[in-house]
Amino acid sequence: MPVQNLIRAKYEKPASALGQVLQHVAEVRVEAEDWSNLPVSLTLHVIVEAGRVPSIPEDADLSQVGKLPSELDAICAAILAEKNPVRLAILWTSFADALASRCLPRAKDAEDPAIRDAVESISGELSSDDEFPLSRVRRSEQLDIDFLSDPTPY
Repeated sequence: MPVQNLIRAKYEKPASALGQVLQHVAEVRVEAEDWSNLPVSLTLHVIVEAGRVPSIPEDADLSQVGKLPSELDAICAAILAEKNPVRLAILWTSFADALASRCLPRAKDAEDPAIRDAVESISGELSSDDEFPLSRVRRSEQLDIDFLSDPTPY
């Protein structure tokens, strides 16, 4: 999956904005309501370190957020520079959406209708690693990007 290649390539490059943001991502998971009912609607779960994303107060004035970038690298640069907690939280959500938009079949696989037509849609969802429910862990699959999380201590 190209998004896996992107994450692998940028994670080890902390000089890039994406590489720096990925340092705070604990895990990336993919979930479908029903994996056997094609085409599937997928959710790409971007799970970040606890405390990394500020909560948006219920009374927050979202009309004051202003224009946000839509391109992945620009979103990452904005996350690194943002001081306003409301804008920062929205930027993190935009990051999850932007990563989901990168979930496309490899060029060689896109020609195969069985692969190309297997997925109806992909949406991004942001969660904190201390709030991602076990029920969703069980319904989802971890992307094979082992280096994002520290090893589990035994």
